[in-house]
Amino acid sequence: MDDTINIDQLLQETMVRRGQWLAETVSTNSDALSLAGDCSLELPYLIGADRQTGGRGRGKNAWWSSAGALTFSLILEPDQFAIQQQQWPRISLATGVAVGECLAAVVESSAVQLKWPNDVFLQGRKVAGILVETSSNAPGRFVIGIGINVNNSVDEAPEEVQRLMASLRSTAGHPFDRMGILSRLLIHLERELILLGEAASEQLDRFRERCLLTHEFVTVTNPNEEVSGLCLGIDDDGALRLQTEYGPTTCRSGTVRRCEGEP
Repeated sequence: MDDTINIDQLLQETMVRRGQWLAETVSTNSDALSLAGDCSLELPYLIGADRQTGGRGRGKNAWWSSAGALTFSLILEPDQFAIQQQQWPRISLATGVAVGECLAAVVESSAVQLKWPNDVFLQGRKVAGILVETSSNAPGRFVIGIGINVNNSVDEAPEEVQRLMASLRSTAGHPFDRMGILSRLLIHLERELILLGEAASEQLDRFRERCLLTHEFVTVTNPNEEVSGLCLGIDDDGALRLQTEYGPTTCRSGTVRRCEGEP
């Protein structure tokens, strides 16, 4: 199977206007952030790599990947999709819905779940991660980083990663066409960003249908606080709703872990 990524084909089939694909880089999001301030860029601009040596996740988390994964970042402006500033926090959720539904089309749909705010799980293990960032050098522009374990082997991952990780190939038992998945994902993502600009409520409903955390006891950690409680799902603004011992509350950002051993 030809596993190369054809940028010219993406320019014809998807919303991408310009892009590049590298054999290796440290982090596609870091590369994209350094490019985002260039006003001459035609957007959306894609930068991807067959291998990342220092991929980043949310907060201080790292994103491990190896040959066979899809790792790429998009530079775009919300205005291109009529996304108002008050809707910017939901860009990560809209991206999660796009990734989840793209993967659900090639594996068992019910096995794909979304972990607020930025992870996609397959049979209870992480198969994809999303990192949305902004740069002070490029106000009004976003970088959406996506990493998907496609044909990379779980067995090649570090031991601490193996128990948490899934890949499409390891789960299904056969390789996948990375180019086909990337092209379909970009089409899904364009649709979801347009729907976000239209404030489509059904997008949140589709996230709720796949929400991994609903009815789970979780702890949400951010730089200012740590909150634990029963997850009630997400509200209409995309925030995570928790029932804590002090009453209901919402969390708009943070790193989430499920609490083992809770009733």
